[in-house]
Amino acid sequence: GLVQPLFTGGALFNQYRLEQLGVDVAKARSMIAREDIILNVKAAYFTVLKAEKTHAVAAQAVEQIRSHEQMARNFFEQEMIAKNDLLEARVRLAQARQDLIRADNGVAISKASLNTVLHQDVNEPVEVADAVTDTPVRMALADCQALALQNRPLMKQIDFTIQQTERGIKLAGSGYFPKSYLVYNY
Repeated sequence: GLVQPLFTGGALFNQYRLEQLGVDVAKARSMIAREDIILNVKAAYFTVLKAEKTHAVAAQAVEQIRSHEQMARNFFEQEMIAKNDLLEARVRLAQARQDLIRADNGVAISKASLNTVLHQDVNEPVEVADAVTDTPVRMALADCQALALQNRPLMKQIDFTIQQTERGIKLAGSGYFPKSYLVYNY
């Protein structure tokens, strides 16, 4: 036989909309996960750039202090400065070399972190390009904030979840209405 619902108190429609909202929630969760990955990759990228810049500064400092130490050694040999000044220059050079080692370690750690975020072997060689360009934004801050809130996937997920709950309430309430079916037997 055939059973065709004529009136179910809105149960079929509310069930359909509830399932549609479930799909919307899943899409919003997927977008949240995607944006989290993008954020993590960008953060790791900028950490590598920062570590490389710190390394470059530390290497330059070692070269400058090395030349200063060489000059202090020459002055000491000519008896123009006291040994204390030469030792002070050597201490600064040792500190600068230690800072350079820390910077080397920072570069290695940041590259390993980037590889981890990219799901690559942590020892995979990584070279990042410093190709960051600023594009001016021609919107007011309040407009930018409103646009960000409007397009934020977490807010969409919350909104869809609220709508799901409201539909669930309507679906539960449909049980209080009479139901009408067309039944055909042959």
